[in-house]
Amino acid sequence: MKNQVMAALCCLVIFGLFACKKQPQIDVPENVHPQQETGLVTFGRILARAVAEDPALRSFIRSESLKKFDLDFDILYARTKDQRLPDGRTLRETLIPFANGADVLDKLTTNHPLLTIYVPSLPGFDAVSWDAAVRIPKVAIDDPQHSSVRITDHTGKIFDIPPSYYPAFPVLVVKNNERVRLKRSGGASTAGANGPVLNDQFVFLDAAFDGVHPGSNKTANVVTYSSQQTDPVNIEAFHSGNEWQRDYVYYGITPGQPTGKFRNHFSEFITSFRFLNGGDVNNYGDLGLIADQTEASAPHRRDPLPPAVRNRTRPVWTEGNFEFRITIVNNSKNGLGSQTTKVLSVAPQQLFDVRYKTLIRGINEEENPRFWGSELMVIRSITPLEYNPRIEIGPWDLQNYGTAWKFLVYEFDDEQETATEVEHSTTYATNFTIDGIDIFKIGAKFGGSMTSVEKRSFTIKTTLGSDFLGEAALSFDQPVITAIDGNGNVTKRSIATGGSLRMVIEPGRIM
Repeated sequence: MKNQVMAALCCLVIFGLFACKKQPQIDVPENVHPQQETGLVTFGRILARAVAEDPALRSFIRSESLKKFDLDFDILYARTKDQRLPDGRTLRETLIPFANGADVLDKLTTNHPLLTIYVPSLPGFDAVSWDAAVRIPKVAIDDPQHSSVRITDHTGKIFDIPPSYYPAFPVLVVKNNERVRLKRSGGASTAGANGPVLNDQFVFLDAAFDGVHPGSNKTANVVTYSSQQTDPVNIEAFHSGNEWQRDYVYYGITPGQPTGKFRNHFSEFITSFRFLNGGDVNNYGDLGLIADQTEASAPHRRDPLPPAVRNRTRPVWTEGNFEFRITIVNNSKNGLGSQTTKVLSVAPQQLFDVRYKTLIRGINEEENPRFWGSELMVIRSITPLEYNPRIEIGPWDLQNYGTAWKFLVYEFDDEQETATEVEHSTTYATNFTIDGIDIFKIGAKFGGSMTSVEKRSFTIKTTLGSDFLGEAALSFDQPVITAIDGNGNVTKRSIATGGSLRMVIEPGRIM
């Protein structure tokens, strides 16, 4: 009997030790006073309650996001609030009962004119595959005042999760839009907004984000094609016998035809865009760089963030498309501007093949946060992918633009604008002659004539939150194609911006 009692006591002690074992916890600020909340958090609570009860609202959000007015799955509330659901209610009228009155909703949305509902692309959930009649999403708040993503549901409870975690459940994102700006009084757009007008309130930041006006986003990824698709003129240039292949493309010069008129129906295009560094659960590589996640914040971790990453970080899944600004400095002599900037808006899944690991309840339980019976995911592996846009830069008029162009690449984030001074030197060919109104290039390369070298300084505008991905140089004499094998497969020359990014720039016929 004594042995049985002792055994029972031992079991109780062991059970107590396991029961009392300290479990790491995700912050759960359930008692946040409404007056202490930001407008984004308050709207997130309203939206979470509404979508939990109203299938028609869920269907409306899905269908509006698929319109991709800014080329992402975004819904700008101020633009959409008066649009009607199939039953006749507007979006605003649908949300009012969950906001404790119209005044509350109108005040917070007025204070946040760029307030946006975004349908993220996650494994197992995206705008295209979302069954809105059945699947009820939670709501994430991407609030710049918080270092973590905040998630809520119909109960109104708020859970914070670190940026390195990904939801394994349906979720909508409430955030501020980074692709449009308010117009100033009098109709002028705010600083930095150079795109088409959206409506009487807003203007696109750049034409690359315009999904409303057909044909306006010529600088965006409007054409995507295989890297093996090559303009025939480049194949001809490779076989022409010219050391400078662009001499053939732009002037028709060959060893047997040393003089040629400039052919302005060809232009330079960015046709390949590829990051170089993959990653895993411990290091996100280039994805961590452009997603504003440092190496310290990238790993799957439960401990408090170190000082280096206590500032705001952006999880990939709430941000949507990445925006890249590519500035080309060409030292133009013809008055058309010495630099041009192209904007590329591209979904993360087009740049990286990301594989995830779901954190299952019961396996490493103390490291696996869980929300309302739902699991989270962490990144298992990241593999860079080649992305093939067709972004036109402009014809390479050697007389006016010199032999070298400089490319500076930034991953653009919407913060305070700043300026950077850069210098660029280039060599100008002088072997040109004028015959009437036509200009001819005399001889291949520099034609044995004198050259001139010019060095200029330029101011490049960017923002404090943008990530500089490096710079690269391309010269007129460099080959477009380096090899063609027996099967017709083409190898093209690329330029690298340091150790992160590689691009192919090649001539093509203007459509």
